[in-house]
Amino acid sequence: MFSQASGRVRRYAERVELRQGVAESLTWPDHTFDAAFSANSAQLWPQLEQAVRETARVLKPSGQLGLALHQRTVRPDGTFVDKAFFEALDRTLIAVGYQNLRAEQAPVRGGYATFVVATAPDR
Repeated sequence: MFSQASGRVRRYAERVELRQGVAESLTWPDHTFDAAFSANSAQLWPQLEQAVRETARVLKPSGQLGLALHQRTVRPDGTFVDKAFFEALDRTLIAVGYQNLRAEQAPVRGGYATFVVATAPDR
C-alpha cells in the first residue's frame, strides 16, 4: 500500500512526504506536521481514540487531518464502513478536540468514498 501511495504522490514530491507508522503510537515529536492524511486505514485502527489522539499530538495547532474511506472497505469485524462507523469517528474527533469537521462523498472506482477533513486542536 505504501508503494502504491508513493507512486500516486510522486508528482507532488516537493510538497508531500509520505511516512509510515503505527497509528496508535506515532514516533514523531509533538507538533511536527502541518497536515496528515490516511487513505483506507482509519477503519482498521484497533484503538480509534488513541490513534486520533496521536494524530492530534503530531499535528501542529490548527493542522489538517484528512481521512479517506471507501464504502466497500471491510473492517476487522467483517462489516463495511457504514453510518455507525462515521458516527463513532465524528464523536471521537470531537472528543479529542478536532474542529471544523466536514465530510464529502465522491464517486471513485468501485463505488463511493467519504473524505473527512478536520482541524487539529489549538493548544
